[in-house]
Amino acid sequence: MHLHGLKQVVNQSSFRFMETKKRNRGELSRQILASISPEQQARTYKQMAIAAQIADALQAKGWSKSEFAIRMSQRPSVITRWLSGTHNFTIDTLSDIEDALGIQLLGIHYPLFSAH
Repeated sequence: MHLHGLKQVVNQSSFRFMETKKRNRGELSRQILASISPEQQARTYKQMAIAAQIADALQAKGWSKSEFAIRMSQRPSVITRWLSGTHNFTIDTLSDIEDALGIQLLGIHYPLFSAH
């Protein structure tokens, strides 16, 4: 077999392997999602939505994760965890993030407090 023919065989084999891998990954994702309760799916969606709001606010302010970490007195790895979409925030942390970014995350109106 010529070198060109060998390259074609390798490329075709690699392509088939990658396609099979993608299909298997998709099937695994479907199996995982099927095993998660609707309640957990809803919680995960909310966690991801909060992370997206924080990321949007950082971008709007032009702040890097490092700058936000300094402002929040946190390590950059903590900010990365917050932005992962899987972090389980405390009310205190969400309140501190709201104050730092000037956004509302909790969906609670504060009629008694003028700070929000």
